[in-house]
Amino acid sequence: MSTTCKPCPKGYICPFRGMNKPIDCPPGHICDKEKLNSPNIECLKGSYCFPGTQTDDINDFGLFFSMPHKC
Repeated sequence: MSTTCKPCPKGYICPFRGMNKPIDCPPGHICDKEKLNSPNIECLKGSYCFPGTQTDDINDFGLFFSMPHKC
C-alpha cells in the first residue's frame, strides 16, 4: 500500500484504496476522467478501445493509442 495518495490518472482505474499502481482502463471501455474506480464510458459503437483508452474523441491523434479505433 502507498503512503502517499495521488489521484488516479486518466486512462486508468483505481478500484482499491491505497493502490501502489493504477490498473489500465479495461479493453472496450474509456476512462476519460481522473479518480475513477471503474470505467465511466463504454467504447463507441463500431470502435475498439485498447487497454488504457482515455478519450472518446476518435480524432485526437495526440493520444493515438489512447483513443477508440474504428473497426
